[in-house]
Amino acid sequence: MFGKIATESANSWTLTKKDGSTVTVTITPQTVFGSKKNPEQASAFTVGEMVAVRGQVSGTTVTATDISQPRQHPGMTPPSGAPAPSAAPTTN
Repeated sequence: MFGKIATESANSWTLTKKDGSTVTVTITPQTVFGSKKNPEQASAFTVGEMVAVRGQVSGTTVTATDISQPRQHPGMTPPSGAPAPSAAPTTN
């Protein structure tokens, strides 16, 4: 599931999905942040950031097993503040 972090507390986050609906993400001591290659702490994720969440879904609540930044694919809009990749060659 993908969503933008709307609120954060120590044990739960609220995500806003693309369709505008919200989901509560329950954070447990077993929740893994980042990836095996690039582990993160919960504090690395900030309100307004897009995240990918995996876990057990129950209604509008997800008990997160892992939370990471979604991989960027060609043609996707970069996160706010990130430079957009340039398709045009540069000349000096």
